[in-house]
Amino acid sequence: MVYGTNKLLKKGAITVTDARDIVEHFPQLYFDEKIYNENEENTDVLEIPKEYMQVYKFLKINPAEPNIISQKLKIQIKDVNRILFMLELNGNIIKLANGEYKVNG
Repeated sequence: MVYGTNKLLKKGAITVTDARDIVEHFPQLYFDEKIYNENEENTDVLEIPKEYMQVYKFLKINPAEPNIISQKLKIQIKDVNRILFMLELNGNIIKLANGEYKVNG
């Protein structure tokens, strides 16, 4: 599979090691540097956009993976994945090693 990765890099793919790498290539995404700071623990109450609140509240009670969130909240998986991406990008949630997401903190 290394051949495939190298081939993609030769064709112009980028390497991604954290959220900043994504934001650099997609500047239209909302990103608040104050929220995402690897060197500081953020203890402030984070602003959650209204459209993400249902997923955020669910994860506050139940760490879960995207398919479970989709089923329980009756939200299409594509929308769940978009919301999870934005919440994670803004530092509101984190992804666990088992694929579940939980509220950060």
